[in-house]
Amino acid sequence: MSGREKGSMVDNARQSTTVTIALKGDLSVQTLAELRESLAQADGCDVVILDLREVDYVDSTTLTAFVKLRERLGGGGRMGVVRIAAPTSSVRRIFEICHLDKLFQLYDTLEEATLSGDPPAAL
Repeated sequence: MSGREKGSMVDNARQSTTVTIALKGDLSVQTLAELRESLAQADGCDVVILDLREVDYVDSTTLTAFVKLRERLGGGGRMGVVRIAAPTSSVRRIFEICHLDKLFQLYDTLEEATLSGDPPAAL
């Protein structure tokens, strides 16, 4: 065992059609059910901010869950957006390697993600 903390949602705050979901630890296939439960709380929102400051690792199942969330928010003619806030350098690198930095808006801080009025990234 790596001794890293299991991934989990630590907080969520809803403001009108925006929700912020703070995640922590290693997000992998072992924590996928909990992650999906956390992400389900974003249904019906226009803007979802995923606070990743306390996330050490994401695997392909986590990235797939993020992409599916983005698809749900953009379905049915909606213009929903997922913003990635404060990813650690290793998590940011995973997004870059997978070219997901082109699909998601990445912000250095939670405040920047919260205040952003940027339109959603193109599909």
